[in-house]
Amino acid sequence: MNAKEFIQKELIDGIGKIVDDCPYIAFFAMAAGIEFLGKCQCVQDRWNLNGNSENYFNKGLELFPTHYQNIDLFHSLRCGLLHCCLPENQIALSCEGNSFRKEIIYGEERTIIECNQMYNDFCNACKSIIDDNTAFVQKTEQPFYTIVDNSTTASTQTYLVVQNK
Repeated sequence: MNAKEFIQKELIDGIGKIVDDCPYIAFFAMAAGIEFLGKCQCVQDRWNLNGNSENYFNKGLELFPTHYQNIDLFHSLRCGLLHCCLPENQIALSCEGNSFRKEIIYGEERTIIECNQMYNDFCNACKSIIDDNTAFVQKTEQPFYTIVDNSTTASTQTYLVVQNK
């Protein structure tokens, strides 16, 4: 499976399956996916460089409508969710209503992010990477990852092996 197929199958289709049933988990996946989309734009970098998460996340966020860049979503959303399973105080997550509205919650103003709206914007960002002729996904048709099933031992374990550039 090449990188374009990975974006379609895992990021768009896979996250789409959980948005309605598990919106909170969908936010985790989108936060990680945003960083991946930023990495796709930095074709000169290796995929496993440490210390560049914030740069990659913010680069991916540039593919979203501008109101996503008006708050620090790297720390509030991405780090909050992926490091301790909770968004930081600046934001609150919702599965209903309008995206990016301000509300006072427990005496503090927070930006409310709605899951379905963010998923729609996330899909548009994914599609822009798929269509971008300068992005990594266009530069290679080589496998981005492969799934190795250990069927010779009748094991149910499946391994995801990411091909490094």
